Amino acid sequence: MFIDEALEEKVFYKRIETLFRKNKLGLPGTFILVLVLLFAYRNDESQYLLLLWAALVIMLAVGQWLYIRKFFKTEHIIHAELWAKKLSLFSFSLSVLIGGSAWLFYVPQDLLQTFLIAVLIIGSIFGSVIFAASYFPIHAAWSIPLTMPFSVVLLTGDTEQAVLGILFIFVGLPVALLLGWMMSKEYATSLQLRFEKDFLLKNLQLQKDEADKATKDKTQFLAAASHDLRQPHQALGLFVEALDYMETEPKKKEILSKTKQAFKAMSSLLDQLLDISKLDSANVRAEKQNILLQPLLHQVVMEHMGEAEAKGIELRLRATQAVVFTDVSMLTRIVSNLVTNAIRYTQKGGVLVAVRRQNGQLWLNVWDTGCGIEDDKMDYIFKEFTQLGNPERDREKGLGLGLAIVQRLVHIMNVKIKVLSKLERGSCFAIELEPAQHGGMAVKASYNHSTLDISGLNILVIDDDKIALESVQTLLDVWGCAVHIFSSLEACLVYLKSSQDFPDAMIVDYRLRNHQTGIAAIAGVREFCKAMIPALIVTGDTDAERMVEAQAQHIPLLHKPVNPQALKSFLAQVKIEKL
Repeated sequence: MFIDEALEEKVFYKRIETLFRKNKLGLPGTFILVLVLLFAYRNDESQYLLLLWAALVIMLAVGQWLYIRKFFKTEHIIHAELWAKKLSLFSFSLSVLIGGSAWLFYVPQDLLQTFLIAVLIIGSIFGSVIFAASYFPIHAAWSIPLTMPFSVVLLTGDTEQAVLGILFIFVGLPVALLLGWMMSKEYATSLQLRFEKDFLLKNLQLQKDEADKATKDKTQFLAAASHDLRQPHQALGLFVEALDYMETEPKKKEILSKTKQAFKAMSSLLDQLLDISKLDSANVRAEKQNILLQPLLHQVVMEHMGEAEAKGIELRLRATQAVVFTDVSMLTRIVSNLVTNAIRYTQKGGVLVAVRRQNGQLWLNVWDTGCGIEDDKMDYIFKEFTQLGNPERDREKGLGLGLAIVQRLVHIMNVKIKVLSKLERGSCFAIELEPAQHGGMAVKASYNHSTLDISGLNILVIDDDKIALESVQTLLDVWGCAVHIFSSLEACLVYLKSSQDFPDAMIVDYRLRNHQTGIAAIAGVREFCKAMIPALIVTGDTDAERMVEAQAQHIPLLHKPVNPQALKSFLAQVKIEKL
């Protein structure tokens, strides 16, 4: 057990405060004691001396009571030990006066008197064990002077009285003192433990506050880093996509293809690192709604079909009519991570995505015919930076964060995940699906139309980052779109006032200059054009509030670096609706 000087001082003050609080009852107790003794000494010839003695005892008891009141009225107690010593002096003086009365008024032959005094003394010294438990010296200062005079008088009397005196001196008083010392020790120890616990809890709270602050600082840093990293990353991806679209020479095409693969791997690693930090920040909330599940699953499967074909395995989706209550973006990410993981660990056979009903509950299953997972590794696979079968840490196989992200998303959505696996036969990851809520309309997720021709679309782009504007303009030019780029809403409105050619769609960054948001910019353009022009928000800010804000305005949002195919799919949908 440890206790520093500050804590020791607090413990001692608490002991003294308890001592003074319990001795508040000392004055009425002294009155009762004096009355009983006056009754016991009622036949004494020196009545005036007896009354004088009683008056002195009462005066001293009142002085002690006033001293105790002064203690509680004093705001800041300094030198608590000195206060305790003065209170002990009061108790000692009272004890001497009361105990000394045996020399002045006691009549040995009076059995009633002997009995009353013996009971009073025994009751007082053992009662003091409780009242003075927090401070042993005051117990000794009261008990010894109270007991000794009566005991000495008894020792000079007849045999029975001498025996009683011996019992008082050698049994009663030592037992009372021993009990007082033990109680005082026990009370001091309990106070130490209590204050030590409070000290530890306070330090723990301070450490928790520091950890929370560090987590908040880390989250803010990652948010800023995420935005700043995604800007050039976004531009690089769009430039590479534009070059790949334009290049026809086989050798250069091959180099660009490898560049795209490297960029895709880098994008995946960056997204996973930023996502795991974002999910750990406790700022992410599930925004659930009723959705038709089939379009969402079809979208995910189509996005991963190329990976499966490249490995020579089959990726299949079993059609479903299920309508579920879920967060679209979170479920999409979960399924995407599970499919990616299944493809990565499957060398032959295939991967199946299917919805099954079990015991009245819907489960989304991702089956594979891969290498399987050992039983003792089941919990291990959900840890960060963990990959089975990748001891060389091949970064093309990811960072080992996919399943860790899945576990966090499942926790946020408050649903269950189950894993079944057999070595060399494959694995199944099953996600619990919540049934659709009554009274809610089912939202149908759109298909990926990225293979459609979008040439001829008139696109308006607003972004305050020059390289981001140029990269989007380059890619849209390659796709055959008419592109108009602006760094602010004001510049865009100046252009629109001089042109009657209103845009077919808008692509707007969320963070613009002068604390303006992309949502406000979209509203400004729509108001000027008097039309609900299709719009897309792109942002490097991964805060969940951005997604919620965009959803509230029914504006789709893509995080940077934007997948060119996702961007093209949005524009293709615009063209389909235009036709």
